[in-house]
Amino acid sequence: MLLEATAKDEKYGYSEKMPILVGGGFGKGSENTYKFLNALLGPKSEVVHYTRIGTCCSFKTKNSPFGDEGLLEVYEIRFEGGTAERLYFNWYDSGTPMIPLGLTARK
Repeated sequence: MLLEATAKDEKYGYSEKMPILVGGGFGKGSENTYKFLNALLGPKSEVVHYTRIGTCCSFKTKNSPFGDEGLLEVYEIRFEGGTAERLYFNWYDSGTPMIPLGLTARK
């Protein structure tokens, strides 16, 4: 996944209120999330390691196969010299994924 734009809001991706919109639903949501995570680098191009934490945070969406609610996927990321952070992903709604502040991405 090519990530070109950097988010301007410090909460983007790091908060359940501003998740990363990767879309794809159950068919492609997981794949899109992994493509996003594999494109990320630390602020000095460090390799980012990640672990799936689970799901959380029920929210309203018309794109869910379960009526009008969906759940976010949560991953913990870490890189050499950094602290562990959690990123939140929305599989149901699509958008242009951006690089969360404090991180960079592969070219």
